[in-house]
Order: sequence, then structure tokens, then C-alpha cells
Amino acid sequence: MGKRWNENLKWKPAEDNSIDFLLRIQKQTDADTGLKKDKIVYQIDYSTNTEKAYKIGYLYCGGIG
Repeated sequence: MGKRWNENLKWKPAEDNSIDFLLRIQKQTDADTGLKKDKIVYQIDYSTNTEKAYKIGYLYCGGIG
């Protein structure tokens, strides 16, 4: 399991910079099994007349409040 750092001082070249974040996928309870699973929403793409499936995710940066 990960550790929490109150401070982390490091240096690297600007071209190697990155943004660290936590991604949490929204969950829902399956009506049949009672188990938690990823929530999927559907949207129609009218240009191709197809349905696309998406998962909803939340990005956290700097803490989860």
C-alpha cells in the first residue's frame, strides 16, 4: 500500500515535468448481484448512428478533501 508524503522535494528538468493525480471511476451497485461495478453511461453518436459507452471518472489533485 502507498505512503502519504506531506512534503516531497525533488528536481528534474522542465521537459520531464508531469502532473500527478488520482483517478476514481464512479461505481454503481449491480441490481442482480449486489456487487459494485463501474458505472457506464451511453451516448448516441448521430454522425455514425452508433451508441458509445463511457465511464465517469473524477480527477483529484492535491487531496481528496
